[in-house]
Amino acid sequence: MTTKSSAQELRQRFGVAAAGATHLAVAPSPEQFAEVGVSRRRVAGPARFTVELPRDQHRFIKQFALSADSDASTVTRILFRQLESDPDLAERIRSLLQP
Repeated sequence: MTTKSSAQELRQRFGVAAAGATHLAVAPSPEQFAEVGVSRRRVAGPARFTVELPRDQHRFIKQFALSADSDASTVTRILFRQLESDPDLAERIRSLLQP
């Protein structure tokens, strides 16, 4: 029986966690992560983004999502996607950011 190094075992565990699989999968090596300068944690899954809102804006987004039979997180992701893909919207937002 051969023994695996800690790094090999961690890579395999990471592969399972990242894929949500029930069997072992091989994940990128630590050297590959180092090449692009990211940690495993950032690559493994979604990142949380917390925004503090005034109560009236919070109420608005919740009611908007409810009326659309959705949730605030989905609405927010769609807004971000629109900002990313619509240059006109991005410019309008940029103009609002100017002092």
